[in-house]
Amino acid sequence: MATLSRIRVHPVKALDPEEPETVRISEVGGLAGDRSYAIVDADGWYVNGKRTAAVHRLRSSVDLDAGVVELRVADGGSGAAPSETGQARFDLDDERGDLEAWLSDYFGFDVTVEAAPGGELA
Repeated sequence: MATLSRIRVHPVKALDPEEPETVRISEVGGLAGDRSYAIVDADGWYVNGKRTAAVHRLRSSVDLDAGVVELRVADGGSGAAPSETGQARFDLDDERGDLEAWLSDYFGFDVTVEAAPGGELA
């Protein structure tokens, strides 16, 4: 018999996974909280590690219940992270503009953060 010992969801597409103890199946058939948000460039393309190497240096922690994302640059601040420490915390709804500005500065090009309709991106 197969056993599930660990499950991971990526609340923000391309960023670090979270390992919740339990996950429900969403209305659209995926894992609730998985890819609830995505970083998108000005051309409408997802920002991911295949196209943007800087994604790999970005560490994240997302609490979807609280609606908060914490970001830091893995190597201690290289890149264009706007804070002295290369760390930041944002409310995903109330501070979306600030989050987008931080990420745009970090990546060096304009991005938006999109919420997935129904909580999951295709």
